[in-house]
Amino acid sequence: MKFIPVVYKKHGLLSRWIVLQMLGQIFVEKKLISDIKEDKTFPFWHLIPEEKARSLFLLERVLRNLTSLDYEINQHLKEKTSNKIVNILRIAAAEMFLDGIPTYAAIDSAVRLAKLDKKLLRFSGLVNAVCRKL
Repeated sequence: MKFIPVVYKKHGLLSRWIVLQMLGQIFVEKKLISDIKEDKTFPFWHLIPEEKARSLFLLERVLRNLTSLDYEINQHLKEKTSNKIVNILRIAAAEMFLDGIPTYAAIDSAVRLAKLDKKLLRFSGLVNAVCRKL
C-alpha cells in the first residue's frame, strides 16, 4: 500500500478511500489509529496536511457515532454483507447525517468507492439502494 491509486484522487474520493482503508485496518487487522498514522507504508502518510485533516475528521465522525450509524444502516440491510461495504455505508451515513454533505454527493461517492474496487463492483447497487433509504 505504498502508493495512492490515481482513480481515488478524482471526484473527492481520496479522503473517503483513506478512511475506508483505515476502518479496515482498525476493524479487521485490529490496528490502533496512532500506529496507522505513523506507518510510512500506509497511504495516509503520503497525504498533504489538508487531506490528512479531512480523513481524520471523517474517521472520527464514523468511530464516535458507530453505534447509531450501524443501527440506521442495519435497518436497510437484509443480510450480512462484506465489511468493506458496511464501512462504505458508514462513511456515507456519517457524511449525510453528521457533516451535512448533500445526500446526492454522499451517495455518489459511496457508489464510486464500491465501483472502483473490482471485488465490490457487484455491490454498488446495494450501496446505492441503502444510501438512498438512509
